[in-house]
Amino acid sequence: MAAQLLPDVLGLAIGVLVYSIFCLSLGLLTAWLVWVHREGTSYVFLLAIFTVVGGAASIAQQIHTIVAWRDIKLEQHRYKVAHVGNPVVALAGGSVDLDLALFYIQFACYGIEALLIFFWCAVLLQSVFQLRALVHSLRYSNAAAKASAILIPILMVCLLQIKALQDNTIGFFVIANLCMSVGLLGGAVMLFSILGRYIYTRRALISFQFKYGKSSTKSGAQSRVSTAGGVQPRQKIYDRWLILRLAVGFVALG
Repeated sequence: MAAQLLPDVLGLAIGVLVYSIFCLSLGLLTAWLVWVHREGTSYVFLLAIFTVVGGAASIAQQIHTIVAWRDIKLEQHRYKVAHVGNPVVALAGGSVDLDLALFYIQFACYGIEALLIFFWCAVLLQSVFQLRALVHSLRYSNAAAKASAILIPILMVCLLQIKALQDNTIGFFVIANLCMSVGLLGGAVMLFSILGRYIYTRRALISFQFKYGKSSTKSGAQSRVSTAGGVQPRQKIYDRWLILRLAVGFVALG
């Protein structure tokens, strides 16, 4: 069956498809690496799995668009004319039938990933600040948090199908954006809090070390030389690897 997509953009569409397949392969590789290291129930594994699910749905939608572009656009036009003012049109771009189902799969995966990152950040926050309110709750409800991160976005997609909610545009978009908004904003706030606590702790530690070991004699300067004859590396406030890990977290949020 010949592709209906316009020849002028066919090359670009194939390039995006190849990139999507590359991303899908990275998601599978991440999931496999985490699994063989016996972390099959970790947040990283779940993130990788739902990234793969969303990527597979995206690839299927792209192939469908390339093959049946003209038919899809005609059906979308008829749907938009028949459903003027329906917020689903704005959310899904007029997608119908198979494309609408594939869109909702991707949309649910985005919400799941956002909530997984939110709960993951909550665990990191507890480990850094040792919050008593979270110590016991996270210990016993970690599995519940992961289940909630998966079920809530699925429930959200189901709610978006209710006609009464579709008649309320503001309520519709509040529900549609709730998971990603909570996940992204809450995760960002917690990551900034962790970074701020780390920088504060490092500053206090280095200040204490300098004051305690300060010497005005040459022996004091020489004490920084190691027994192997090399000079100890200069102390730094910022752990580059920690900042890199936090940067990866922000990229994941993006």
